[in-house]
Amino acid sequence: MDIKMRLGKILLSLGFIISFLTNLLIATYIFALLALYTYGATVSLRGLGWLLLRRFTKVNILTGIVVLILGWAFLLLGLSTGRAILTLWVLYSLVEAYSYIKMSRVEKLYRYAAISIVSIFIGLMIIIGEMGWLSGLPVDLDNGDTYPIPIYIMLFINMASAIIASIASINIDKASLEAL
Repeated sequence: MDIKMRLGKILLSLGFIISFLTNLLIATYIFALLALYTYGATVSLRGLGWLLLRRFTKVNILTGIVVLILGWAFLLLGLSTGRAILTLWVLYSLVEAYSYIKMSRVEKLYRYAAISIVSIFIGLMIIIGEMGWLSGLPVDLDNGDTYPIPIYIMLFINMASAIIASIASINIDKASLEAL
């Protein structure tokens, strides 16, 4: 196994572990602002990890680029416009979920990481206004506000997906990738 592939697997796995931590921080509500520090790390590590696996599938190139660009755009927008940042997250998450499905031919655990599609669907419903209560974001953390239930559902699904994707990333082997 060459160094780029090993590094790609490690970066992806670490990125997904930090993604779990980021979602956990957001879910705790009190420490949500700390997630701004971990979010940049997770999109950077995952984006670079996908790019390092690029020689094995063109989908990985697309995923790496999209996660890096839209992930950083999300971070730079901050919580200024709830629907705008959610749209960026939905877009790059769709691309990443497609990569999970594609990579499940190499590592079967990735198919379970695609549970994130449920979270993406909830995000999409929020964007198109079916759950318009999100338009009030950002919530005021000093007034004891909490997130609406669908946000917690999204966060917990994302945490499960991140753990599974982290394990799947470490389990990737070269022979399977070259068979793609």
